[in-house]
Amino acid sequence: MPSNSAREVSRDALSGGGFRQAPSKVVGLPLRKAGGAKRKATRLSKRQAAGSDYARGMAQASWGLALAFGFVAIMMGCFWVGRRLDLWLGTEPVIQIIGAIAGFVFGSLTVYYGAQRRES
Repeated sequence: MPSNSAREVSRDALSGGGFRQAPSKVVGLPLRKAGGAKRKATRLSKRQAAGSDYARGMAQASWGLALAFGFVAIMMGCFWVGRRLDLWLGTEPVIQIIGAIAGFVFGSLTVYYGAQRRES
């Protein structure tokens, strides 16, 4: 009775393929081309670059949102203080409007100086 390798040889010979072994049975030969490791490293570096771009974009977005929320908080705070002072002093819209304008100015200065700090 022929062994398993003899059966593979005879089957391959009958099909006209000659003697071939399955790639998993070949010992010592690389399954990939020689440049496979280089391609894998390139793909990995592209992924890392994409990840760092994503992280950089998220950092910039969070910084921008922090400035925006800071602007709104300062403006609303000054408006609220002006409203409370108006209710306490009985001068209904005057200090409230001054507080809103002051909040806009202080909020704008906060955004401006925050952007200057970010650039340097």
